[in-house]
Amino acid sequence: MNSKTKLMNSQTHQLINKLLLLSLLIVGTTAKAQNIIETFDYANHTNTDKESKHCQLIFPKGEGKGNPTVNPKTHTLLLNPGNRLLGKSLSNKCITKVVLHVAKGAIPLRSEQFTTPSGYFQQEGQAWVGQSRQMEITNNSQEVLRLERIEVHLADVSPKQPTTISFVQPAYDFFKGDKLPVPHLEGAENNDLMYLSGNNKILELNADGTNATPIATGTTTLTAVYLGDERHAPCMTTCVMRCWSGIKGAANIREFNKKHDTESLYNLSLNAAEVVFVRNKWAFVRDKTGCLALKFNNTMPFQTGDVLSGFVLGKFVRNYFPVLMVENDGTGHVQVEHKEPPTPTELDCTKLNLDDCVFGYQPNVAVKVKGRTGKAELMVNGHSLELLRAFNLTFTLPTKQTYHTLTGLFYTFKEGEIYFIPLQRNGIRKEFVLDEKKPQNSIITTTNTAIVVKRKLKAERWNTICLPFDMSTAELKEAFGEHTLMAFAAVSNNKLHFNPVTQLQAGVPYLLRTAHNIKSWTMANTDIIAPYASMVTHDGVSFCGTYNAKELAADDTEQFLQGNKLFLPANNARTMSGLRAYFKFSSAAAAKQYQFVADETTVVELPHKEQRDEENETWYTLDGRCIKKEQQQVGQVYVRRNKKILIR
Repeated sequence: MNSKTKLMNSQTHQLINKLLLLSLLIVGTTAKAQNIIETFDYANHTNTDKESKHCQLIFPKGEGKGNPTVNPKTHTLLLNPGNRLLGKSLSNKCITKVVLHVAKGAIPLRSEQFTTPSGYFQQEGQAWVGQSRQMEITNNSQEVLRLERIEVHLADVSPKQPTTISFVQPAYDFFKGDKLPVPHLEGAENNDLMYLSGNNKILELNADGTNATPIATGTTTLTAVYLGDERHAPCMTTCVMRCWSGIKGAANIREFNKKHDTESLYNLSLNAAEVVFVRNKWAFVRDKTGCLALKFNNTMPFQTGDVLSGFVLGKFVRNYFPVLMVENDGTGHVQVEHKEPPTPTELDCTKLNLDDCVFGYQPNVAVKVKGRTGKAELMVNGHSLELLRAFNLTFTLPTKQTYHTLTGLFYTFKEGEIYFIPLQRNGIRKEFVLDEKKPQNSIITTTNTAIVVKRKLKAERWNTICLPFDMSTAELKEAFGEHTLMAFAAVSNNKLHFNPVTQLQAGVPYLLRTAHNIKSWTMANTDIIAPYASMVTHDGVSFCGTYNAKELAADDTEQFLQGNKLFLPANNARTMSGLRAYFKFSSAAAAKQYQFVADETTVVELPHKEQRDEENETWYTLDGRCIKKEQQQVGQVYVRRNKKILIR
């Protein structure tokens, strides 16, 4: 014990003795108190319970780990964990102190070993201190206390008003810079408290609770004592303090994963982190920066969908994926909000940085079979993935080329290598996603595959469409409901003719009109048979399908349709989304000649995204062609908002 600690303890003892003396002097001003000390020596007795002229000692049976007993060989009273000692005054006198004398060679008693509903245990005096006609004290430790003698001090004083004190929580984590928890005191207004550390080598503090510092990582107790006054009885309470010294901090999951320090203990901050998956003693958690697994030694306290805020303590472990081994299963500093299980988000695993770990799903992972060995390789846009198996999950990859959607953890702890860890059996499913927003939909032929098509279709207008698989009449009906499908049929009399059809052929461009807006649809057990889109040509005019985004030619020979008219895209709006079709003409002059009809009566209107502000709104030539404002020529007349305008 250092000099600072000794001085602190000496000051604490002096303060306690002064306050106790002051309390007794104030009470004894009306009459001289007659003090009596009753001594109960267990050297020559075999019974635990004792009674004298002025007081009685009772040790209730059936409480704690075994009943209190007297050892006849050592002549000591054994107070087991959980055992209680009750002291009762048999006169008008009050019990003011009960001194517990330990057996020879036994360790002195400590305050944190006891709980009491009134009064407190004075460590330096080895005594319960209070002022009432009945006292009670319980062995709250896990140790057997050996007592050889008990002294009961009684005085002619009136009982004080009872008080109670308690901490809000039974245990607290304590870090450097933290303030001590303040207990709640009832029955008195004076909140001047005294604090005692159970182990000054773990938690050092002043008697008034200031300058509390964790000296080492470990667990000790904190005892708070209300010393009472002339009217109020003293009381005490104890809590467990888990002290942490030399802890490093991580502001988010990615920062923790990137440090991958397996030696140090970390305080990981969780800011609205989602529990995305739980399994046995594992909880996979993600925030906006990344994902990791919390590993618990005992019971895992979370469920999928929980949102966590606060912090957890633990060390980094790499086990196929980054893991935080939760210290002592401690989650006392985590606030939990129960929500619905989160939906995995789509990601592009090829854009992960070193030490990234994310939870989500990667669509369109191509399974390619290598040569004669038949070994399956996972590929995403030319990048290979390595499948890591965890939790004894087994997967059988196909022996033919196909597409899969992978759902789970994607992790890069080596430069240039991407690891995928499925967390459950449906983490690998045979599926292909076609997305109009992607610059490129890489397509290979495959069979019996679930295909998700992300192509928005506007209701009651013509949409161009081109898909790499067939759709039967029944499948069209199931996907779109009431609809009309048109195929490019002929060119005659400067008109482009479209005729209705009942089936969609793979790779062929069409016009499609639906009764309702469509965002996406899924085809089950479908064969992709046209990895490349085709075109339909009649008399020099080609209707061209495209699976990928397409930048139309700047010479106006490649155009799409708007309002049943050829639309000339502006310089800043030439890119068309995928899964669509466009028209290609031999020259811009030739394109001006054509109109578009379906079976000579139906007006064909095809989609085009255009800005409706004044600067970018649609203008028309007198012959009905759509143009942008920047395509106007001086001296020409154009139509805007049904009005003719001369450009000067």
